[in-house]
Amino acid sequence: MHGRVRRAEDANELFRALVAMDMAPEVIRMYGRNFITKRRSIQFGADYDYNATAKRAEEWTSCISAIRERVESVTGPVNGALVQSYPDGKAGIGWHRDAGQPEVIASLSLGAQREFGFGVATGGSCKEVWRMPLKHGSLLIIPGTVNGTLKHRVPVARLVKEPRVSVTFRRFAKRPSSSVIGPDLNHDPCPAR
Repeated sequence: MHGRVRRAEDANELFRALVAMDMAPEVIRMYGRNFITKRRSIQFGADYDYNATAKRAEEWTSCISAIRERVESVTGPVNGALVQSYPDGKAGIGWHRDAGQPEVIASLSLGAQREFGFGVATGGSCKEVWRMPLKHGSLLIIPGTVNGTLKHRVPVARLVKEPRVSVTFRRFAKRPSSSVIGPDLNHDPCPAR
């Protein structure tokens, strides 16, 4: 955990702008069937092929680029960003490792506080070994070695009624050839600073 990277006022403004983005529902394939999740998402920069049905990345906007610059001051260069909106605590994400062996994962949390767990895979299940809160405006850094060793999740929290947005950046050793670079200044859902 790196800590708070946004002042409360900045985090509130950024949260409102990100929630207003035109995100698509996520479709995942499990047990031979497609499911539509409660999460919505949009990608920027390089494509992150975490899901066969994920939409392709869009060009960096000036807003996402500004967040990226701040994150890169801590992590070094990143390739892409995945913005995910969780409408309430009924939306979570189960145990997983990020695909593609990222060297570093940096996730900015905005909105409702949610729990984040790390777990050890044992057979067909996962045992939680660490849990921490993801506070509004906080940045979580996960080194690639941790992602390779432990699974992680954002568990369902039915008592949480407010939305949460995560902006997760990843750095890969080899930049995907299908990457999109450069800001699209004609399509920027974040307010000017």
